[in-house]
Amino acid sequence: MKKILSLLLLFIFCSCASAKANWVERSPSFVDQTWRICTEEYDGAEKALNGYCYISKECKGRILRSDICRALPKYIPYTDKAGVLKLINSGKVLHKRD
Repeated sequence: MKKILSLLLLFIFCSCASAKANWVERSPSFVDQTWRICTEEYDGAEKALNGYCYISKECKGRILRSDICRALPKYIPYTDKAGVLKLINSGKVLHKRD
């Protein structure tokens, strides 16, 4: 009984301790990302048709459970000359969404 209780306490401790992990971005390299023109449906009214968007993800690792991931939206407004030049120079072509 003591072994089961100690294992249970160890499991709870490890689960709680792993919850404090930092969020780490997990996305493909910039060349492999598929940027698109922001739309109201996915990005909200304030970003719609005002720049380029990409939805990446960030995750935090857990010791005894699977990783937890959440969406990490990225946004390059049309007024950001450096960001737009980076998109142009990477050879990306915008495609119409079907």
